[in-house]
Amino acid sequence: MAEPNFKEILDSNLSLVNGLRPKWSPYIPHDPTPKQLAYLLLPHREAFYGGAAGGGKSDALLMGALQYVDVPGYAAMILRKTLSDLKQPGALLDRAHSWLANTDAKWIAGEHTYYFPTYDEHGDMSEPSKLTFGYIGQTDAYTRYQGIELQYCAYDELTQHWEDDYLYLFSRIRRNKCPEHGNELDADCRNCSVRATVPIRMRAASNPGGVGHQWVMDRFDIGEAPDPSRPGEVRYVGRHKDRPYIPAYIWDNPFLDQEEYELGLDQLDPITRGQLKSGDWGVSADSRFKKTWAKYYSDRGDYITLGENGKGAAHARSSLMRVFATIDPAASAKEGPGDKDIWRKL
Repeated sequence: MAEPNFKEILDSNLSLVNGLRPKWSPYIPHDPTPKQLAYLLLPHREAFYGGAAGGGKSDALLMGALQYVDVPGYAAMILRKTLSDLKQPGALLDRAHSWLANTDAKWIAGEHTYYFPTYDEHGDMSEPSKLTFGYIGQTDAYTRYQGIELQYCAYDELTQHWEDDYLYLFSRIRRNKCPEHGNELDADCRNCSVRATVPIRMRAASNPGGVGHQWVMDRFDIGEAPDPSRPGEVRYVGRHKDRPYIPAYIWDNPFLDQEEYELGLDQLDPITRGQLKSGDWGVSADSRFKKTWAKYYSDRGDYITLGENGKGAAHARSSLMRVFATIDPAASAKEGPGDKDIWRKL
């Protein structure tokens, strides 16, 4: 049987072509990769783009935030864990400055927000849209963002965050209401019609690892599946029907010097290398217990990490936490001379 003429099929079905074309913005400076395109086309309220470093995940979040900045009153926010995370060279804020330089978008540094001009049906200036760059820091999402209203909320490096912070911001995403008719859509009102086109979206991207590794895996039901392109190997897929997961790999990103990038990743410890180079969700610091973890822990701000240099499992700091012990419940080593006396003294 001859292969279908796909070009002919697409040429004769413009509705199909339009269905594969996401809402676009002149503020986005380059075409999306196939994975980024798939991410932008997802109709779901919640979606996750995760896996290896360098796969174009952060660009996809920024593209998604900019899709609807032509709509009056549209509000988007992208979060990192800390303000310094946002401001690192090459991070999202730095990238946004590069994308939006020499455009009519206005940056208000004190608000960490870009404002975009919008226009009504007569070409007159309307309510500006905005893209805010936020962070949780040492507080929590409830304390920092309880008054905000968004149509697009995105977490970059989701596994650095606690689940409660992630879930709270679902309460902050809502429809972009017409200032005249509010929640009552008027079919004859252009403002109502335009604002109704904006979807409500919670988006996230992340590498494996971090304090949120396990809850993120559980929420998006990420697990192993045979890799058809690599016999005998596995890949990680999302199995939740309402929360799609798009896996990222280094080779997805044509804008990256992949060979040079991989050389850098090869210098990392085996766990971090597996997470960042292969997008391996099955390898994590808390998936095994090393004997040395009983001797070391690291003070990492609002959580304590077991293991030398913070390589072990992380636990939330509690005001009640004063003394703790690390115990291997499956240990079967024989007691040595005086061991019972030591524990009796403790």
